[in-house]
Amino acid sequence: MHHGGTENTETSTTKRNRRWTQINADCTEFNKSLTIRIDGKTIQNPMDFMIICVYLRFFSSSFVVSPCSPCLRGENYSFQASHFGEQLRQMMTRFLTMTFAVCAAVVVGATHSGHTQPVPSSPADVAKWTLETVTTQEGHVYRGLILDDSSSRTIEFLEVRRPPGKPMYLVVRPIERSAVVRQQRLDPAEREQLQQRIDRFKSHSQIEAQQMRRVELEDVSDNTSPRWQYEGPWFSLTTTTDEKTARFFVVHLEQVFRAFRQVVPPRLSKPASLLRFEIYGSRDEYYALLRAQGLRIQNPAFYDVRVNRITAGSDLQLLARQMAAWQRERDALLAELDDIDRYQHQRLETLRNDLQSQGLTATARRKIEVATAQKWDEQRKAILRRLSSAERRNATLQDQVIDRTLRRLVHEAFHAYLENEVYDDVHFDVPRWLNEGLAQVFEGGLLEDDVLRVDAPNRERLARLQDDLQSASPLRLSDLLAADQEAFLVLHDQPEGTESRQYLYCWGLAHYLAFEQRIIGSEALGRYVSLDAATQSPRERFEKLTALPLESFAAQWRQAMLALKASPGQQPRTEDSERDSPTSTGQP
Repeated sequence: MHHGGTENTETSTTKRNRRWTQINADCTEFNKSLTIRIDGKTIQNPMDFMIICVYLRFFSSSFVVSPCSPCLRGENYSFQASHFGEQLRQMMTRFLTMTFAVCAAVVVGATHSGHTQPVPSSPADVAKWTLETVTTQEGHVYRGLILDDSSSRTIEFLEVRRPPGKPMYLVVRPIERSAVVRQQRLDPAEREQLQQRIDRFKSHSQIEAQQMRRVELEDVSDNTSPRWQYEGPWFSLTTTTDEKTARFFVVHLEQVFRAFRQVVPPRLSKPASLLRFEIYGSRDEYYALLRAQGLRIQNPAFYDVRVNRITAGSDLQLLARQMAAWQRERDALLAELDDIDRYQHQRLETLRNDLQSQGLTATARRKIEVATAQKWDEQRKAILRRLSSAERRNATLQDQVIDRTLRRLVHEAFHAYLENEVYDDVHFDVPRWLNEGLAQVFEGGLLEDDVLRVDAPNRERLARLQDDLQSASPLRLSDLLAADQEAFLVLHDQPEGTESRQYLYCWGLAHYLAFEQRIIGSEALGRYVSLDAATQSPRERFEKLTALPLESFAAQWRQAMLALKASPGQQPRTEDSERDSPTSTGQP
């Protein structure tokens, strides 16, 4: 959730005033760094100063320039303008309108720091790999890397499988040469790049472990809870989770920001303040913070644009306690298993002696001994089954809790990235539905080689959206486009689930525009989020983006969403619904 702060949502007038204040402050700061004198008179008024700067930029050849000694904040320049004083005043008046436009362009352009305009593309294109192919007589096309082509009988092929929405994996496959009808090889440079990518994928665990060890954490714990702190080039992070989890978050969030830069190229220079993450190990800590700040939201994470901070709660401390309890139970089971293995022979010998002393026949004794040994063996197998089942269950639970927390952080990190490096809130106006929709699209991406692979719709979200679209009263796109921040907040007195439709529809709309319309990086999107576009009605603004009447687009979009299929076998994500309907743990 992208949150504008602790107070009510800003009105359009307030936002425009704040933006103009920032632009005026930028120009005033530039004024401090340079002194201009005309006929011995220092120009002090900021607006006159801007006009003269622009005028001199284009007509400076008409003036005799004599630099004075540099001042502490910049340079002083005096201009002999006596012959041109009246003409200058006339020209300044004549070019007043033009100057406002130029100055605005200069202020906005100064923030772009030399980034080139991105090329419109689908998010799925960024993560595509260029692969070698082998085609067989049966029509099978294997994609990957030819490992060995020297044998006269077989081709050793490394198949790269990247099923949409699911993790990548590799399969070494010998292919009979007689069955091959075509091979398509890469040039040496592309082949080397592919080999490096595969090598990094194979060594992913070792590389990540090394990266986690290199993270410089500072222990700032107090008497009540652990606390770890990190300061990096892109963000700072403070967390009450354990040290290993803190390192994991740092490494993965750095990968996420590198991936964001490839999917949505940056347009702005570095923000004035460094992005901060505050990750709490328990929901109790998180909701206590919300109460202290007077926030009534139930969202498990939020981004506060005013202070450039992401705050999130988690169940990681609860998970740690559960894992510790399981570890104690596991140790007891292993001790019991060891006891059975170690003393089974001794116990069997004792049983044999006891039975013999009772005067039982050899057949009777043998029958009892076999039954007892089978009983002990069943006990041993039962312990092993309990261990295996619990290990799988706990590993799944641990993955789910960490994955859920990470997805929340990625969602909020996209809001922060969009604000800090692409479309800041001062010079652009990104509608709420688009901001939330894109954040949901990218939160579920798979990180592979520092690239975010987004190539399949979320299965659960798609099913819920399709159900709603076919209901008696689906949400109107005109209502979604006009929705403000309040529509995406989960409030304590709000009926459970009422906010989820807004999230579903903005996800579906953003997914369609990103994948089918390829708006990311387009000039149309740039115009849509401009300040000028913000003066238009939501309907008019959107119709210019899509070049269609809203009703026509809505029908086209609905048809596309109902026809969209999730990846076969893709597992639903429980955390998607949890954002919309958070559990009650730790809520005020």
